[in-house]
Amino acid sequence: MEDLVDGRIVYYMVNPLQSRAAVVTHVWNEEGVVNLYIFPDGSFHVENLIRTSVRYNKMKEIDTWHWIPRKW
Repeated sequence: MEDLVDGRIVYYMVNPLQSRAAVVTHVWNEEGVVNLYIFPDGSFHVENLIRTSVRYNKMKEIDTWHWIPRKW
């Protein structure tokens, strides 16, 4: 997956209507499986901030990540 590198900011789907910004901490493969650190906002417990082996899903399913939409 082009442009997917450590340090990239993406969205992690918390539930069907809510996403959180997250930073990619490790890219596992070309299909977009990554480890993420989710930026806290007060609704996450500390133990829930790190997610491993999270897959990409443009349909925005729970516990997946997607690109941040560009609003140009």
